Amino acid sequence: MKEEIRRLGLKLGLDGVGFAAPVLPPAGRRFSTWLDSGYGAGMAYLHRTRDLRLCPEKFFPDVKTVLAVILNYYNPEPADVQRGAEGRISPDTPVGRDARISRYAWGRDYHKTLTRRLQRYLEEIQRRFPDAKGRVAVDTAPVMDKLWAEAAGLGWQGRHTNLITRNYGSWVFIGTLWLNIELPPDPAHSNYCGSCTKCLDACPTGALISPNLLDARRCISYWNVEHRGPFGKETPPFDRWLYGCDVCQEVCPWNRFSTPASESDFLPRSSLLKMELKSWAGLNDAEYEKLTRGSAMRRAKQEGLRRNACWLGKTKGERD
Repeated sequence: MKEEIRRLGLKLGLDGVGFAAPVLPPAGRRFSTWLDSGYGAGMAYLHRTRDLRLCPEKFFPDVKTVLAVILNYYNPEPADVQRGAEGRISPDTPVGRDARISRYAWGRDYHKTLTRRLQRYLEEIQRRFPDAKGRVAVDTAPVMDKLWAEAAGLGWQGRHTNLITRNYGSWVFIGTLWLNIELPPDPAHSNYCGSCTKCLDACPTGALISPNLLDARRCISYWNVEHRGPFGKETPPFDRWLYGCDVCQEVCPWNRFSTPASESDFLPRSSLLKMELKSWAGLNDAEYEKLTRGSAMRRAKQEGLRRNACWLGKTKGERD
């Protein structure tokens, strides 16, 4: 039954399917300590949903198995964008000319794509096993998806806190299906980071303060995606990142094994990647609607994207 369910997921286009027992992995117990230490910055929703994240049975009372899935989203940067190899900006590119966007937001909003795929997956499982019940979760749901993917044997959490897989590196989206069917768990994945500290060394703001410990108060992705309101002296420079930040993933040796995603929804939109900083700073309503329709970039909202662009355009003296 377990292998039939796994084959079904792969047939639906998922790039990995794993099974875990509904027992919070040991690393999950560090979440409260991390949150109480202030590392969650202004993300109040993490405090509100703490109990759900720590208690699987509260999220889905009938859970007997946590089924974790991954979907590769890697794509090289389009040739017409001309930023250099693997999407990195050339060192001689004039400051303020380019606004970088995290690779996960290059195509269609993955929440829509992966949620739709998981809902279909659950329907197919229920068609074959009528007594099956379940609940779908992508990362907007109050579950710690990276921990469950690791527990289900799909990869391991790298020192940058992202899930790393042997076949796709860290360029993967994660989803979970919470099932009332008890299935044998897969063995948890070993950690293959070895002695590598490239991600910690490369972080532009020192947000990775030690292996597997991220301080969101220093993280570019927190400030230009999650933070609401104006910026101040505590806001770090963004190192050309308009939305998100991929530096820790770009330097990860495991991402040398990345291959282009088969999912067409994740193909990059050149219209987004070719936008210059001044255009983002003056983004009007019609441009915002056209550029970000169906995009994860709507998380920052129109005013947030304009705010980010204005911050990127300031000199250090102006930011101070």
